[in-house]
Amino acid sequence: MVSPLEIRRKMFHVASGLILMGLFFTDLLTPRVLLILLIIGTVLSYLSRRYQLLGVWWCLTNFDRPEYLASFPGKGAWFFVLGFLLSAALFQKEVALAAMSILVIGDPLSHLIGSHFGSIKHPFSDKKFIEGHIAGAFVSSYIASYFVPWGIALCGAVAGMFMEGVDIVIHTDPVDDNVVIPLAAGIVITLLLWI
Repeated sequence: MVSPLEIRRKMFHVASGLILMGLFFTDLLTPRVLLILLIIGTVLSYLSRRYQLLGVWWCLTNFDRPEYLASFPGKGAWFFVLGFLLSAALFQKEVALAAMSILVIGDPLSHLIGSHFGSIKHPFSDKKFIEGHIAGAFVSSYIASYFVPWGIALCGAVAGMFMEGVDIVIHTDPVDDNVVIPLAAGIVITLLLWI
């Protein structure tokens, strides 16, 4: 069962992602602006460990996981912006938009569907379900197909959703899927566009 907090988080994930995609599509959001947002987010996260900043603290208590409030407030949002930044910096605009849409739509959908209807566990995760990844891949590939051909979008979405379920750990810290999903999707899409 998905908690009300997780539903709010997923809704915020989709809404903020679509806004950022729209701004990136219209060239109002550039890698430089994303880097500035990341720096501001770093400062706010650091300050939020010591102070309850007006507005910021409300967002954190309503959308952040409680286990991150003491150690890394805004962790999900920070890595979300990093995923957008890496996509914008590394890939052509159409590929970046396709990879972003797989993150924005596929990630929350895979969690919600997998939590409710999942019965087949991902081979590399005890917490993720294949049914969620399939739903996330199909729906997000439809959105990504506005930017790249549908077959290529589907392959990128499948790669992104598969990698979302792989727990990658560097030292003792897991790599956030908000970075893994768009990078995996963008790399596969780029390679298939070259073929």
